[in-house]
Amino acid sequence: MSQRQRLSRHLAAIATLALAAVGVVVVHSPAQADGVPPGTLVFVKDHNVWMARGDGSGQVRITSDGTATSRYTSPTMSDAGTIAAVDGPQIVLMAKNGSVMRRITPPALPTSTGHQTQGTVTSAAISPDGKTIAFSALQVNPALRSAVGYVTAATGAPTGLTTYWSNPSWVTNSRTLQDGGYGSHAMLHEIAGASQHWFDDEDVYGPDHDDLSDLEVSRDGRWLIAVRGYGSGKHIIWYRVNGSAQTGAAPADPTPACNTNPDASFEDPTVSPDGSAAAWTEGDGIWIKDGLTDCDSPQPRLAIPDASEASWSKHSYSVPSVPQTLKNTKKPTITGTAKVGKTLKASKGSWQPAPKSYAFTWYRGSKVIAGATTAKYKLTKKDKGKKIRVKVTARKPGATAGSATSKATNEVKK
Repeated sequence: MSQRQRLSRHLAAIATLALAAVGVVVVHSPAQADGVPPGTLVFVKDHNVWMARGDGSGQVRITSDGTATSRYTSPTMSDAGTIAAVDGPQIVLMAKNGSVMRRITPPALPTSTGHQTQGTVTSAAISPDGKTIAFSALQVNPALRSAVGYVTAATGAPTGLTTYWSNPSWVTNSRTLQDGGYGSHAMLHEIAGASQHWFDDEDVYGPDHDDLSDLEVSRDGRWLIAVRGYGSGKHIIWYRVNGSAQTGAAPADPTPACNTNPDASFEDPTVSPDGSAAAWTEGDGIWIKDGLTDCDSPQPRLAIPDASEASWSKHSYSVPSVPQTLKNTKKPTITGTAKVGKTLKASKGSWQPAPKSYAFTWYRGSKVIAGATTAKYKLTKKDKGKKIRVKVTARKPGATAGSATSKATNEVKK
């Protein structure tokens, strides 16, 4: 997509200006530069979790085992620097150097239809104090429904109450902001209490209302940012918060400040901890807008090309120490007969240094086989005519995980 966008004020006469992109500068030094928005950005690039300063410089890759068919999503960082990210049906807790602290498989959640979510974690967010993880998951059948739940970071045990909303972000250590309903609700939720309705898009715009999603309140409480609209009509919009969304009853309706022009690629807006800047995803990468009080100047800039899903943490940027990386010295292999009803078995392969645990992901052609996560896999009718592969991921505390994929079997016969 074009690197030029337009920004408009919510005034009776809306003025638009072209946005100029500037190149990113990669500088690997531990200090936070003067004039750079504080905190740390975590994001996804090349299927893995990365971090950078608040201006997009100092990019550091955190994980190395993400692939096109098994990519990390939805990274967030606590104030102390612990990262939580989604890896398929699991939430991975890791240090800044990529060493895995814990892998959590969150529970299924009840939905508004009386059914339960079905394994896929659509988003996750770690609380500022690093003690709790909010996550959303989907029910696909018999209808598409979302739900939000909470688990403890220490053990992965369920905690708090669930909701029927989606896309949780933390306002405080005990309160989240969620979206849902008819696509336009902004809901506040204390993890141990009931949801509070904050506002609908209709409350702000009247009959000309639209969808709202991916809402976030800045840590200083001054700003609310969101995606407004859907499809080709999506905007990034930010509002001034009237009152406090952090404590007590829901505040008055927010006041719109600025919004971008429409584009289908807008996603994942986030605000710096001090409310001085915002970042979001466009089709060509992560853009940053400094000076939220002025819609016109400075213009947003493309800060991190070919990246997405930015989340801003209060944690001060510093380059992590490099952990050991598990290296594969002999690829895993598959033994058994490629025939429906027969069981295939995967070897672990060989690794340096010696791993402490292994994870298995089986593939039918290029697609992950849901639920096939052990060293053995029994072939089914769905596998007929397909080739089967297995990816082995080796892990060790304090080291970066490594992955290796076997050669494919012959086509499965009946």
